[in-house]
Amino acid sequence: MKKIIFPLLAYLFIGCSGQTNKTTTFNTFPKIIQVEFKEIETPPILPFVGDMLIVDNTLITMDMMADTIFHVFKLPTCEYIGGFINRGNGPNEEISIAPYISGISDSSFFYRSVQNGKIAYINKVTKSIEIKEKIDLPSKLMGDLTQIMLNDNLIGYDMTKPSDLEYESFNIRSKEVHNFGSFPKIDLSVDKSKNNQMFTKIMANRKDGLRFAALYDKFPYLRIYGNKNNLIHEIRLENKQKLPSEFLENIKNPTDLEGTMINYLKLKVTDSYIYGLYVGKTRGELKVQERKNDDYGCEIHIWDWNGNPIAKLILEKEVSSFAVSSNNKYIICSSVKADNILYKIDTSI
Repeated sequence: MKKIIFPLLAYLFIGCSGQTNKTTTFNTFPKIIQVEFKEIETPPILPFVGDMLIVDNTLITMDMMADTIFHVFKLPTCEYIGGFINRGNGPNEEISIAPYISGISDSSFFYRSVQNGKIAYINKVTKSIEIKEKIDLPSKLMGDLTQIMLNDNLIGYDMTKPSDLEYESFNIRSKEVHNFGSFPKIDLSVDKSKNNQMFTKIMANRKDGLRFAALYDKFPYLRIYGNKNNLIHEIRLENKQKLPSEFLENIKNPTDLEGTMINYLKLKVTDSYIYGLYVGKTRGELKVQERKNDDYGCEIHIWDWNGNPIAKLILEKEVSSFAVSSNNKYIICSSVKADNILYKIDTSI
């Protein structure tokens, strides 16, 4: 079984509390679509895709095991263009990268290395990935491994840090840091020392800088924020899960968590829609289902930016990461159980 090698994902399955507008609850999507995969074989370069993103009509994959971290494919054909940024200690290398990349504009994207944030772009002339800007973070934000960039602000949170507010925001120009956002309200009393661990999440920003979204792994919540750090919508899927009170206790054995639900694992957005890779099974069910299975996502849930549920895609295989075309016409997926294979889904919402 492939092992996750960046510390962030070690928190994901171990480790969503804030004042909000009224929570909208729903229990079904207006469309349920069974989708088929078109299998695309790649060169022997993708042993373990941690994340992927579509930027400027190209697919960028981030591999967590290969010596070359980023691989670029021309779309919509998925023709391989090349690999960029090697793993290592050299001046143009990376020791390790958080397994999340997010789009900033039509041509650039953000990723987080061990020491810095990086803004990179696709150079259309050289057909390569180049670093546009390196962002040095203040020491107190070095633990914010999950981060997105909204305009000039890096927004993230530290899963190990006690907090009464959900997010830390760092302005890369003024260098100012401030906290914002209340945690979701649940029927459990959560101490500030446990808030960030209880409400672990994934985030994605819209490229126009007006919105960002967050999905939670322990709770079936979607939250949508404006660019003034204001919570606009909170939406909850009624999946009848029990509250994960185990995470408020001292966990001594992984089996103590087998009754807790895993909800959302990956999040991608376009100008029109929000896409979440959903599990909807307990850790115990997944263990029984297949003990060596690193793929958990078998559905993709879709909302618009007003929080309205749009569609649920039922996948024919479980996957671990995905990317969405800017026109919402197709989705590219990968599985950690299938080396050097991509899956394409043609979809019309």
